[in-house]
Amino acid sequence: MSGNLFLACHHEAPVAVDLPIGQVVVVSRRGPAKKVNQDGALVLELNGVLVLAVADGMGGHADGEQASRLALASLSSSIAQALEAGDELRTGILDGFEAAHDAVESIGTGAGTTLAVASIDHGTARAIHAGDPSVLLTGQRGSLKFQTVDHSPTGYAVQAGMMEEREALEHAERHVVLSALGHAGLRIDVGSEHDIAARDTLVLASDGLTDNLTTAEIIEIARKGPLLEAAERLVEFAEARMAGLDDRAVPAHLTSNREYGGTPD
Repeated sequence: MSGNLFLACHHEAPVAVDLPIGQVVVVSRRGPAKKVNQDGALVLELNGVLVLAVADGMGGHADGEQASRLALASLSSSIAQALEAGDELRTGILDGFEAAHDAVESIGTGAGTTLAVASIDHGTARAIHAGDPSVLLTGQRGSLKFQTVDHSPTGYAVQAGMMEEREALEHAERHVVLSALGHAGLRIDVGSEHDIAARDTLVLASDGLTDNLTTAEIIEIARKGPLLEAAERLVEFAEARMAGLDDRAVPAHLTSNREYGGTPD
């Protein structure tokens, strides 16, 4: 199979796509305080490579939704064109970022969108992103193999060791984004390639998840059990945090004190 396997902005319940490389699960749910869902997800398989993407639109309800859809469609088209021309996948993805930036800018209302892309090609994974969607790779036993750094004041502060991750979740500037498609000063970070093992889990998420759960909490849930169930638990935990529930009121199976990165896989 080749082409767009999944391109959607609205999926309240997790949806699974089974592929030769493994299973992909997508869930895109409107936040409790939002009238529309401005997030979008892409699953693209072409010429034996897999590309996953998450976009989070901004700039008003309708404009934000349009921006995320345009970005994902532009990305998909650029990757397909590059691979058909015999170009490298990385080239197609970067061309996709440029095309998506131009498409979102052409809306003309100040709309924008963040975008994170993860590619899997011949046993290696690479993340390319702009803004604050997160990409992380974890092993089955909980090691953090790589994680992107949010283009945000809190993201840079956590990376520099100036702020604890838990503190960043409650910071007044946690929603400030310093890079977005359609806006001036766009920054695109291209990650290095990392080996991906058979039982590793790759997580792409918008700030609806990462502004509410720590990396350790995401890993502890994502690495265990069927992916469909793990995705639902992640959404349930994030929504509990959004609702302002004290952690003592969050179901016990969703919480963990485990720290990440200490166990080799």
